[in-house]
Amino acid sequence: MKNKFMKATASLIVVFLIFLWYESRDDGKIPVGVNGVSHMGTRYSISQYYVDDFYGSNIGREGGGGSHTCCVILPREWRPGMIVDLRWEVYDYERKSLTRYRARVPVEKYKEVGDVVVHIFRDNSARFVTSIWDVMSANHPVAWGESDGGSRASKGTQIATLFTEQEIKAFEQRQGPRGSWR
Repeated sequence: MKNKFMKATASLIVVFLIFLWYESRDDGKIPVGVNGVSHMGTRYSISQYYVDDFYGSNIGREGGGGSHTCCVILPREWRPGMIVDLRWEVYDYERKSLTRYRARVPVEKYKEVGDVVVHIFRDNSARFVTSIWDVMSANHPVAWGESDGGSRASKGTQIATLFTEQEIKAFEQRQGPRGSWR
């Protein structure tokens, strides 16, 4: 328990330091934490998801909504046409199978930058929202118990692998090997 607390505290400190560094810049952008919520029911978990090639986390069978990952960068002001490339992996506990999906998901309109929440639904569609309201709040843009993303959700397409060999090579050329702090 103490180890989890130390890791959580260290993560929050890193997020805070990144936030302070970005606040000192005046480029109109801000880093925010990413959180994932599964609306798929207890039969499924999201074993991993990625927002624009950056790891989000895993989302447990009970819906998630509590584990933040650092960070995505958003403009302070929303503008039309903002889209993220979202990829996720669904584990089906009944069939003991893994299925991968990809969708280009619009960033929903916001007035104030808050944490990003990736919502994934039963029909393998997704929504990408930023909100100052917690996912359990009645004020959050997506209700906690909803199993349907509605007309705002983007349908995922089934894919064989989360990333192709070419995508991994291009990423490594830009960033260094995955897992590298270089």
